[in-house]
Amino acid sequence: MEEALRFYAGPGADPLEMVLDTWGLTAHRRTAYGALSGGQQQRLFIALALLNRPEVVFLDELTQGLDPSARRVVWKLIEQLRRAGTTILLVTHFLDEAEVLCDRVAVMNAGRIVADGSPRELRARFGGRSRIRFTPATPVDAPRVRSLPGCVGVDEVDGRVTVTGNHETVAHTCALLVELGAVPADLEIEQPSLEDALLPLIGDEGTR
Repeated sequence: MEEALRFYAGPGADPLEMVLDTWGLTAHRRTAYGALSGGQQQRLFIALALLNRPEVVFLDELTQGLDPSARRVVWKLIEQLRRAGTTILLVTHFLDEAEVLCDRVAVMNAGRIVADGSPRELRARFGGRSRIRFTPATPVDAPRVRSLPGCVGVDEVDGRVTVTGNHETVAHTCALLVELGAVPADLEIEQPSLEDALLPLIGDEGTR
């Protein structure tokens, strides 16, 4: 590993010891690449990509094949890069990854960009309904809940209530529960994810 870092280091590269320490690789400096874990290999890739302090870095399917733990480690490393001011172009098929890491997302299908914007903008534009589920501590007036902004439905099954609407509906439902003294112990909020919003745009072509 150390040989690779020395080989690719240019005149303005960060000091080797600092690079090894930054990416948690000091203990593996003399370990052969093939003996590294998947997470360690990915950290080495990032270290090599950033060794010479580029202003822009391209990362292609960086977490493919990693276990969940290693994947989260790489996410944290990418967050560090963003905070340091590096511009990152991340290519990924994992929409949950794009939602966590990206300030702006461009969605491609069959070689064409079919949507772009921040994750929040894309969820708002293409996302489905928000839902809030709870078992109220005291009975709740269903007609009053239906009158809340954005509400499109109220269902109750075995005492558990599901309110469907948008983000406004969720906020107003919570406020109403507090007002009525019916705050539940099992409240769950389900918001559309970026994957929920974009799958209809990608369709089967996005998996090929």
